[in-house]
Amino acid sequence: MWNELQSSPSFYIHYVKQRRHHILITDYVNIWEIYLSEEEFLKCLTESNIGLEMGTQELIQKGIELLMHPQDLKKINISHDGTSLVVVMTKFYGFPFKLKLHLKEGSRELFFHEVMQPILKTIHDLKSSENELRTLLKKKDVEIEEYKSLGGKIRYTALPRYNDEEHMKKHSAYNTHFGVQEIPNNLLQRVVHVSKENDIDNIGTNIPIKSEPESQEVISNQTSINRLIQIKQERIKNELPTIKRRRPLNI
Repeated sequence: MWNELQSSPSFYIHYVKQRRHHILITDYVNIWEIYLSEEEFLKCLTESNIGLEMGTQELIQKGIELLMHPQDLKKINISHDGTSLVVVMTKFYGFPFKLKLHLKEGSRELFFHEVMQPILKTIHDLKSSENELRTLLKKKDVEIEEYKSLGGKIRYTALPRYNDEEHMKKHSAYNTHFGVQEIPNNLLQRVVHVSKENDIDNIGTNIPIKSEPESQEVISNQTSINRLIQIKQERIKNELPTIKRRRPLNI
């Protein structure tokens, strides 16, 4: 979720903690980001608060609080350094606690993925909700008129009948920019490649193993079996006792 970082000029911040600390800031025209490992985040906090004695975990926790609750900041200073954005956030804990960040300007793909596409999805959702409510209001008015025609009485009649045409004239921004068509699903669901700085993937090495064809294995196995049988038969033959024949006696 995007949180307001500064009202004038407007800047918004989005913080995500997964394997690393991912910090994004936008003015809805450009976007800047920075990735920090736990060690880099700790170093950044230490350098932002020179002389402050505080445990590692408490230091990191307070740094995360600054990023997640920018509405509680005592002071915010934002400046540009070329294409980079320099942000200094200060919160008061009985003492000033600071976090200074140097964010790099993001790509058009990053801006679409993190800012534009969520806005389009929100517009689409709100438009769908409006259409459902308009249909429901018109249906309720018809039911009320039918109830009256049957002799029913409505106690509260302060609210006028819903006028769909007047409502659409008053709220015409969607039709002005998108017409009567809906925002295409392929745009709402489009997946863009967003490069992640220092994102290292552990890729396993596939070592090809040469194997003999199955038919060759069968032949080889059969040959081995036949050879074993032959050896066994020869051993049995050699181990058979030799029987001496007796010479017949001449009587």
